[in-house]
Amino acid sequence: MARRFLCLLLIALVCASCDVQKMLTGITPEQDLARAHHAFDLLRTRDFAALEGEFAPAWRHGELRSKLADLADKIPDGPPVHDSVTYVKIENTNGHRTVMLILLYQFPDRWLQFEIFTHGDSLDAMAIDTLDVSRVPIPPTPALGMGGLTTPIVLVGLVLWLVLMLVIYRRYRRKAR
Repeated sequence: MARRFLCLLLIALVCASCDVQKMLTGITPEQDLARAHHAFDLLRTRDFAALEGEFAPAWRHGELRSKLADLADKIPDGPPVHDSVTYVKIENTNGHRTVMLILLYQFPDRWLQFEIFTHGDSLDAMAIDTLDVSRVPIPPTPALGMGGLTTPIVLVGLVLWLVLMLVIYRRYRRKAR
């Protein structure tokens, strides 16, 4: 009985030490991540001509520059303090790649979420389909998953939950005898 409890506790502690951010960054191909950061920097510095060149030809039309200007207006002046990957979706279908990345940029006075959707026939020949920038009003909480289990309050709650489950299990075993 005690062995099972210790095993559960050990598994919970190992899971609590996982870092979802490192895991997401690790599975994202470097070229896709670099492309996303480059697109954000072009948007932030208002280099719309270079950014338009990154788009798929079907999306290069007269309204694109005004849409990019609207997105750039949401970005504060100066470089971001920190950035992180919050979502990665990569699909390969018959040699055609589609990649959706959501990055979170921290600035001194606000947080921004940057979404980029690209597609192409190879890692080197990717074009941007869509971009979006949205303000995040408060600092985001860690993503649901094991990365959010590193705060002390959550760890205490997890230990209390495990103790409760142990008590319930023991009572169940006693009644079964």
